[in-house]
Amino acid sequence: MDSNTTFPQFRRLSNGKNYYKVLSNSEMTEVGTMGGKYWINEVKATILPERVMIGDILAAASEMYEVIGEEAFESFVSMCTAEKERIQV
Repeated sequence: MDSNTTFPQFRRLSNGKNYYKVLSNSEMTEVGTMGGKYWINEVKATILPERVMIGDILAAASEMYEVIGEEAFESFVSMCTAEKERIQV
């Protein structure tokens, strides 16, 4: 992403099981689900693989990640909290 990118940015995994709220080039929130459970993971990239992962998510360069809006992200979080059990990661 270029220096003109405004944050937050929102993405989801193409299978619809993980959603991302990218707060900066080195910080994001991941909300994931598996079966009847969900988790929220706050990532502060301190090592190169984490920074590369955030860069890949932001670029949405492959078919793996899809660009979404804030409303889609918030709707997914609402569904998770209403219908699923939260687990700690």
